[in-house]
Amino acid sequence: MFRNRQDAAQQLAAHRNLAKYKGQADKVIVIGLPRGGIPIAATLAKSLSVPFDMVVPRKIGHPEHEEYAMGALTESGEICWNEKALRYTRLRKDDPRLLKIVEQEKAEAKRRLAAYRGNRPPLDLKEKVVILVDDGIATGATMKAAVASAKAAGASHVVIAVPVAAPDSVTSLQQQADQVITLAAPEWFSAVGQFYDDFSQTEDSEVLQLMRESAQQAQQQQSRSSATARTQSSTSSEPATAPCELSDSALADIGLADLDKTRVPADMRGSHDEIEKEKSTDII
Repeated sequence: MFRNRQDAAQQLAAHRNLAKYKGQADKVIVIGLPRGGIPIAATLAKSLSVPFDMVVPRKIGHPEHEEYAMGALTESGEICWNEKALRYTRLRKDDPRLLKIVEQEKAEAKRRLAAYRGNRPPLDLKEKVVILVDDGIATGATMKAAVASAKAAGASHVVIAVPVAAPDSVTSLQQQADQVITLAAPEWFSAVGQFYDDFSQTEDSEVLQLMRESAQQAQQQQSRSSATARTQSSTSSEPATAPCELSDSALADIGLADLDKTRVPADMRGSHDEIEKEKSTDII
């Protein structure tokens, strides 16, 4: 279905319910889940001309089958348990083997945050539309943790956007996010990798490069915004004509010698409408 993650990202970016966010850099942020979701999120953000960042939830795998998610950790350390998996495997949340895995994943999340983001602070998600992106969803445990992280950071509207997902996970995630967008959710879903011709592991070096590029773009955007604000401030207070300077004697002649000649530019700020929340799922 997809040649590789780049192909999946381009197909996802063309979805009509994502295209509507194009150019809304002051309202929308694309967030990728490491590692496989990062290149897809970066491509989507570039296509939509909006900022890009990452969140680092960590899967809590089964003690004997690490790919089977028993739950996930949010960036703040909160645990989102997969209750269905716990019932099926008859594991308790206080099982020493699970608690050991939780501590290991907390350490790994801390390492990845330090490695990928460095000293760069996370983007402010308060009152923003947040589009969470991964290369696919199997159990949905990690994505649920990402949704919890976004909401805790103040996101006003959370959208999940993935190339492919297990249908039962889509149904479950509808209860967590405001909108779920996926290109496919086949009943015969088995694993994310089966839908990619090339599903090779995303390396740390690629993630680091994309995060550096994102930081540079954010700085450039901030510089452009500051320059625009200065231009608007200088042009809004007075007509763009040279002021008429009169000598003190001339001012005295017309009775204006005591007037304050200081001019203060007006501070003008635009406002935007809050994006209306919606609950829907789009599968094509």
